[in-house]
Amino acid sequence: MLQKSSRYVLPFLELGTLMALFLIILWASGALLEEWGVLNAFNTQGIGYYESFFPLIVLRPLHLVPYMLQWFLGHGHPFGVSLALGALLVLRYTVARWAVSPLVTGYGRWVLSTVAAVLLPWAGVWLGRFSSAQMSAVFFLFVFGFSVRLFSRWSAIYFVAVIFFMNALLMTYQGLAICLLAIPVSLLLVDFFQEKGEGGCGKKYLVSFLRSFVSILCGFLLYALYYLFIMRIIGNSGYEAELSIDVSRLLTFSGFMSHTMAAFHTAYGIQFFVLLFFLAIVFLVGYQNMSLKNRYFLLSIFMILVMLPILSIIYVSGLHIRDPERVLYPVSMGFFMVMFMVLSVSGKIMDSDIPSGNIFVSLIIISSVFIYSFEFREYKNIQYDF
Repeated sequence: MLQKSSRYVLPFLELGTLMALFLIILWASGALLEEWGVLNAFNTQGIGYYESFFPLIVLRPLHLVPYMLQWFLGHGHPFGVSLALGALLVLRYTVARWAVSPLVTGYGRWVLSTVAAVLLPWAGVWLGRFSSAQMSAVFFLFVFGFSVRLFSRWSAIYFVAVIFFMNALLMTYQGLAICLLAIPVSLLLVDFFQEKGEGGCGKKYLVSFLRSFVSILCGFLLYALYYLFIMRIIGNSGYEAELSIDVSRLLTFSGFMSHTMAAFHTAYGIQFFVLLFFLAIVFLVGYQNMSLKNRYFLLSIFMILVMLPILSIIYVSGLHIRDPERVLYPVSMGFFMVMFMVLSVSGKIMDSDIPSGNIFVSLIIISSVFIYSFEFREYKNIQYDF
């Protein structure tokens, strides 16, 4: 009887987590100055606003889709912003749950899905103006899930799906571009370090890696062809053309290193608690599940955590690389991949038991979200007062 009832514990925990996070989003978030302007434009012009705005976002034609979702869900009312943010959170949780299922199940999957849903400590989860980045994160999780499956075996469907969702991501918001390149590497490390030694010989490692890596390269190639097409037809790349002015300073070694150091300072200097938070969560999840022979893997993971700000150098603008709301976006998704690696390699998450460590970690994450929400609730209230 006890074993039968314990089967329902995890589903209730997952459902409770989703409901709690959704309600927190509705309570703490809302339409701010930028969202009011976009909602007003859609209320005035309807879908025609997309057409008038398109020349500025030719390389990101899906960028306004989440704003249209806000407008649609709220029927033009500002509450649609909160509803859209909640919907995107639920989507991230659901897609992440599917994405990691081949290698992580049970309570470990619950932890990973929660990490993907909230993307701590990225502030953009609470801000409607980053809804395009949030939708891009959903597409990234689709790419990740199909890459996990493609890594284990060849499938033309998986290969095409990776390319399709990659381009959906890049046509929405390109902040996770370097994270895409990190996917095959993370899967290779998982295969290499798995405790049961199922990774196989070196040749199998290489074939699996190349299969995943080539699909990512093909995705970038297709987007490059789209870029050339747009340049030929329209003659400019819109907003990205303005950002590209800063690219020249990255072509020198000193310029590139200065840009990279700025990313580290923004992620772990200005936001000094971020690295400590990452290290603590990984230690709580990984140490209890690792056998002695994989302690080296855990040390490798700690080194990767330290290097996560490299994922944010895609922001070539000198202003953007110093903005925590941008830099922490790819860093937070990188943390999701690190957690995936740890839970995949541990291989000791049992559906029939309740791993207290994973429950404790999820409670820490949810509690952090709740505490974090007060800041954005106050920020919303200040703007509404004016």
